[in-house]
Amino acid sequence: MNVDSSNVDSSRPMAAAQDAAMYRQIVESGNEGIWVWDLDGSTVYVNERMASLLGYTVAEMGSITVLDVLDDVGRGQGADFLARQRLAGGTTESAECLLLRRDGGHVWTVISHSPWLGDDGTHLGLIAFVSDITERRLLSDALQSREEQLSEALQTKSDFLATMSHEMRTPMNGVIGLAELLLSTELDEQQLRYVAGVQTAGAGLLTIINDILDFSKIEAGHIRLEVVDFDVNQLLEEVTGLLTRQAMTKRLELNARLCDGLTTSLHGDPARLRQVLLNLVSNAIKFTDDGEVEISAQVVASSAAAADIRFQVRDTGIGIARSDQHRIFEPFSQVDASPTRRFGGTGLGLAISRQLVGAMGGDLTVESEPGTGSVFGFTVRLQRSGPS
Repeated sequence: MNVDSSNVDSSRPMAAAQDAAMYRQIVESGNEGIWVWDLDGSTVYVNERMASLLGYTVAEMGSITVLDVLDDVGRGQGADFLARQRLAGGTTESAECLLLRRDGGHVWTVISHSPWLGDDGTHLGLIAFVSDITERRLLSDALQSREEQLSEALQTKSDFLATMSHEMRTPMNGVIGLAELLLSTELDEQQLRYVAGVQTAGAGLLTIINDILDFSKIEAGHIRLEVVDFDVNQLLEEVTGLLTRQAMTKRLELNARLCDGLTTSLHGDPARLRQVLLNLVSNAIKFTDDGEVEISAQVVASSAAAADIRFQVRDTGIGIARSDQHRIFEPFSQVDASPTRRFGGTGLGLAISRQLVGAMGGDLTVESEPGTGSVFGFTVRLQRSGPS
């Protein structure tokens, strides 16, 4: 091996032996292993750090080839690597490599190598700088294992929630159905109140069960959107029709501002859009004590093939402080999470709605001021389906 002494002050008198001693001290005092191989991978030189990294003495390393410290898979790859280096005349590269120690253990390393050239430029082998990254690699493997365990646990939880929600929904539908049948029989006033209470409570519980089921499906990536023809204005009228009674019980106005300029049906998933809008309007009614709730749709961009529709739900309710607005879209999160909170709910509705809107290519957002009200809105692109 030749050492480039161009960076040494030649004006300072120094014997050749002193030069050699200085360079050797530089090589030996470094924290990196240095390993020089010939073209066959046999050891030409190692420093003390390299030998100790593998559990050998410097003298013992003299009879060790680079292939001797590789496992079965690595040995084949190493032989191919040396063959490529001989053909290429040496390359400068860096890669992670697992090396076997004398005691049967192993060490993860980063090996950075460059060609070892003779005075005449002949390719003699490779000079490798070897860094021990075992601790870093073990930490990385542990983190990856932890992530896999966490992912598996989340999947198990989602599967459990989906299964239990499905199992609970079936008998709950039966309870609600039987209550409806009972209401059609001859009952006195007190019995009517009791049965109506059962029906209302059952419907509320079924809503919670459906929310949990949808949330678990979304977490597991099992939500699939339909693409069918539907009428946007008809969808708005359906939503207001379903929630008119809820608004009337609070003496609120519930209005629908229909979408102008649409002369065609659109392709999309009306069931999921209806679910989102029902949730937004129902929330608006829940959090509004006086005034009105309005649902609207507007074409904000249009072409022959598609239309971008902006859906909005506006209320004159209690409003949401800016500092709390990011929390309302998080699962199981509510602005008032105290046990004595005035408004019920699981805290899943808006999280589910945002995920569904995202699946349709939109983003559910909110603009709100405490005491003034809120506006929830999202824009989705829907393909046109031809003349209606």
